[in-house]
Amino acid sequence: MGRRRMWLTLVGLAVVALAVSAGVLRGEDNALRPKQNVAPTLLAPSASTSAAGKTTAAGGASTAADPTISVGAPITPASIDLDVRNLPVVPANPLPQTPEYEPLPTKDQGPQPGPVPSIPAQAPDMPATIQNFDGMTHDLNGSGWPPDTNGDVGASFYIEAVNTSIGIYNKNGTPAAAPFTFTSLWSGAGTGTPCDTVHHGDPTVVYDPMGARFFVGDFSWTNIGSGPYYECIAVSKTANPVVGGWWLYAIPASDAGHPWLNDYPKMGIWPDGLYVTYNMFDCDATCSPGGSPFVEVRAQALSRTAMEAGSAAPPINADLNSTSYFTLAPSTMRNDTPPAGRENLLVSESQSSFTWEVWKFHADFVTPGLSTFTGPTNVSQTSYTIAPPTVATPGNLLDTLRERVMVQNQYTDIAGAESLWVNHTVRTGLSPAPAGIQWAQINVTGGIVAAAPVQQQIYGNVGNDGLHRWMGSLAVDKAGNLALGYSAANSSSHPSIRYNGRLAGDVAGTLPQGEAILFSGTASQTNNCGAGACIRWGDYSGMTLDPDGCTFWYTNEYYLSGAAVGDWHTRIGSFTFAPNNCTTTPTVVSIARFAAVRTKRGVAASWRTSSETQVAGFNVWRQGGVGRWTKLNAKLIPAKHAGQARGATYRYVDRIAARRSPYNYRLQVVAPSGKRAWYGLSAVQATR
Repeated sequence: MGRRRMWLTLVGLAVVALAVSAGVLRGEDNALRPKQNVAPTLLAPSASTSAAGKTTAAGGASTAADPTISVGAPITPASIDLDVRNLPVVPANPLPQTPEYEPLPTKDQGPQPGPVPSIPAQAPDMPATIQNFDGMTHDLNGSGWPPDTNGDVGASFYIEAVNTSIGIYNKNGTPAAAPFTFTSLWSGAGTGTPCDTVHHGDPTVVYDPMGARFFVGDFSWTNIGSGPYYECIAVSKTANPVVGGWWLYAIPASDAGHPWLNDYPKMGIWPDGLYVTYNMFDCDATCSPGGSPFVEVRAQALSRTAMEAGSAAPPINADLNSTSYFTLAPSTMRNDTPPAGRENLLVSESQSSFTWEVWKFHADFVTPGLSTFTGPTNVSQTSYTIAPPTVATPGNLLDTLRERVMVQNQYTDIAGAESLWVNHTVRTGLSPAPAGIQWAQINVTGGIVAAAPVQQQIYGNVGNDGLHRWMGSLAVDKAGNLALGYSAANSSSHPSIRYNGRLAGDVAGTLPQGEAILFSGTASQTNNCGAGACIRWGDYSGMTLDPDGCTFWYTNEYYLSGAAVGDWHTRIGSFTFAPNNCTTTPTVVSIARFAAVRTKRGVAASWRTSSETQVAGFNVWRQGGVGRWTKLNAKLIPAKHAGQARGATYRYVDRIAARRSPYNYRLQVVAPSGKRAWYGLSAVQATR
């Protein structure tokens, strides 16, 4: 939710000047002026680093400036090892509402030809929630409007983030720790950057299913008009974010050549790295809407394994150098691991034609100069009438964030068919038809982007109920079943949290399972922000997939009658199509231990299971440095008690591991059906 909250209320607040450490500053939030004193290494554009520019039809020729790749200085993290329940209590920074800046689309904004097929009222056949509990609220944990509600789920915990606090929950819905502010988490970091003391929001949470780690980020600066600007990324040291400790990376977001604000950061997790994107704005002294033009999108890649090991991580930056593109969403993996070497696949919503734009970011963490950023390949959309900028509720009008891709951009690989799943807000017909959601499945099998979606739909106005449906987020389980969550409201209905979905075998381009209500709001947003009504909503919601491969988790905001004016609330719920339509990923129920250590004969990987009811065997994988992963065992290591609720101890020795090279090891669990799941990450350092 970018700049809207960037407007700081300075009444009664002392501003502390922070020393900015030398290093490459990347483009996030307004760039600093003075800018940092170390410039990034700029790589000359080539055929491999240039992007095909904006087109007006799928597969057309390029007209925009070429992207450029640059490499920042390595960022060494701070380390905190205390239990987060013992963090010092540091209040959140005040974040009043500010506008969400976005360029006006140049595509045809008039009525589009062809009616939108009506969606009949459906029986609510979507599965009921398994968990359904309150998350954080404005008055207890938040700062500013909107909350930017999002979260992600691991093997044992769910983490929710809002402006500007973090909540960690057990998966039964009970708090694993009292919510704490980003400022509390970073208070002892000592990085010498604004991340140590000031946090301005736009939080993001992603879970890495390969390394079993959480990434939680937000942005920071000392002066909104001159920076410097940072993305503050915390990486859990273990699968337990409560007691396991955190690595804290203060990633510069602006540099001398890109002195701009990094708005609306979005993160995606990939086998090789964490990918982050920003909408870059050139802010004036107050970052006012009229004086802060949009400049470009910047994408950033950081080594996943380096960050999870607490090693120095040099960011690889890709600057699009064009105002023709807006809001790129990185792809993120869940239950499916992309083939080795597959580039991260980013998606944007065209600002000038009815197309999705797909980009490829190859980050080479061994030889950064070989990194490339290419695209876009345009994928056709069903044309639509552009959504209204705001929608009506019984209270204030609320922002739709039209014409941008909404999180998340999920990657799947189901039976060899690779796909990206995306959504954005549109109008469900000619004005005054309510807002709805266009979702699509994009075929990217073999790294080849198809010119037309596998399936797509403009969803909403179900049974002509007149409800606006917006702020969508979707996820897909390992069987190919889809769940879409969103807000729903109109002038007579308070905003509620709803979800719908489809089974993999349903008619393509439909959500026929029947809308369900996760939580019905009983009030609307009615407060003012400054001289006008607060219209900010979202800026996003979060539908994510559990590591079990079948359970969906969703979080969004609502208002409660009787609560204070402006006191937004959040809700977290889970549901699944299992067991009839999805079989949970095989796990060992709990693997008590997985570790790799050097011995005289090589590196010994050892693990212990507590139950093997769904396990056929195991594979051990190794990664050299930040290179590709290699399976070590030629044959499956059989489970000792397959099909039984008994555990066992295992040991595998990698005899060809070089002593002078660092390695990462992980365990792959294989079910009798052949389905696979990842567990753990263990780093082994080089020895002399």
